[in-house]
Parts: sequence; structure tokens; C-alpha cells
Amino acid sequence: MIEVELIIHGVIQPDTDRDGLADDWEESHFGHLSENPTGDTDNDGQSNMIEQILGQDPTVSNLALQLDLSRWSPTMARVSWPSRQGQRYQIESFSNFEGPDSLLNTIDGKDFETEYFHSHEGPSQQFYRVIELQP
Repeated sequence: MIEVELIIHGVIQPDTDRDGLADDWEESHFGHLSENPTGDTDNDGQSNMIEQILGQDPTVSNLALQLDLSRWSPTMARVSWPSRQGQRYQIESFSNFEGPDSLLNTIDGKDFETEYFHSHEGPSQQFYRVIELQP
């Protein structure tokens, strides 16, 4: 006869409101216990529960704005970046580093990634800038 025993060790996390978020973590980041574990206080796409597990501050976005530029076709470029639903972004184009040649568009962000397609029949060298607009 084979016997198997499972021993689990851990630390009890006080959770008086029974929402899955440790009381001390909620109090230290929000000042109260009424936050929702599936909420996303900083709108960075990570729930409060994930932020707690990863040891991140749920009031500060962990979303880094990093552009990805790829050639979509011989005359079309695709610009994409990490984004948030409900955030507005302004896309500008440059032919040199002296300043924007034109404001291409202002668009609403999508969850996780937003993309913009731009026809680039003008200068052979084109630069892009995406600005996260203040609400």
C-alpha cells in the first residue's frame, strides 16, 4: 500500500472583506478596503489582484509607451503601441528631427495595443511620435 501526504505551508493574509486582496495591501495602496480584485485602478490592463501578486503599485501604470513601426506594404506603414481602452492618443509624423510635419490623427486607444496605418508616399525617411493625451 502506497501512502501520499501533502503538506502546504503558507502565511495567512488577513482579508476581512473576503475579496481576495490582503487587507494590509489594500490599506497601504488605497487607504480603504473597498477596492475590487478585478478592478484596474491605474488602467494599465492588469487587475488589482495581479498587481498584488506581482508586488506592483496598483495606482501607478506599468504600461510603457513603446512604438513599433513596421512596413505593411510598399506605401503603407503600421505604427502600434501598448495602450489602454478609453485613453486618447495623438499621432504625428516627421521627415526630420526639427518638429512634426503634420498631426496625422487623434484616436482612442484599445485594450493592450492600438495600431495606426499611414500612407508614406512622401519622404523616404519618416519618423513617428505618439503622445498620450491627458484626460
